[in-house]
Amino acid sequence: MHDLKSFHRLMTEFLEQIGFETPVLSATQEVMSIEIEARFTVHLCLIDQIYWSLVAEIMPTDINRDAENYSLWLQNNQVSTNEYQPVIALDSSNQLICWLRLPLHGCTQPQMIAAFDAILNTAYQLLKYE
Repeated sequence: MHDLKSFHRLMTEFLEQIGFETPVLSATQEVMSIEIEARFTVHLCLIDQIYWSLVAEIMPTDINRDAENYSLWLQNNQVSTNEYQPVIALDSSNQLICWLRLPLHGCTQPQMIAAFDAILNTAYQLLKYE
């Protein structure tokens, strides 16, 4: 439970920092979601006692799923020199997502904002292929 409280505090501070309203959280809530321009949703998820993740779920009607786009998406998963590089994947429902795993403890607000910016930039890049 202690890690869940830490997660709630960290996410509340983060959401306030990036200009979102403070959510009302249930005592057992492990996921918080924010919609970005009705084009994708970013989920802030507690993974375990050590990690949390940012997951951008791209709205299914926005994406042209042809072989050329799949190839472009996979090319974006190459190793880079970027501080944060979201992984582009399909979830268990074949929903296009990009995600980052971050430490629950020791992650600063500037690091969280940089990771969030990386997720947003990747999501917008994926939307270019619609």
